Amino acid sequence: MVYGIPKCSILGHILFLLYTNDLENNSNKLKFILFADDTNVFYAGKSITEVNNVLNNELKQMSRRF
Repeated sequence: MVYGIPKCSILGHILFLLYTNDLENNSNKLKFILFADDTNVFYAGKSITEVNNVLNNELKQMSRRF
């Protein structure tokens, strides 16, 4: 059996947009820039340890929601 959505299909693009459009609504601390099939996540902090901890915690919380 074959599973999945054919590459470059209309349905594939719609499903991708539905999934990615909610990303930026799941965190108040992170800044998201979405473009086509690329997502950038930004956070600025006082130390690399703070940035690392905040990013890891936010991404863990986001992965639980999806």
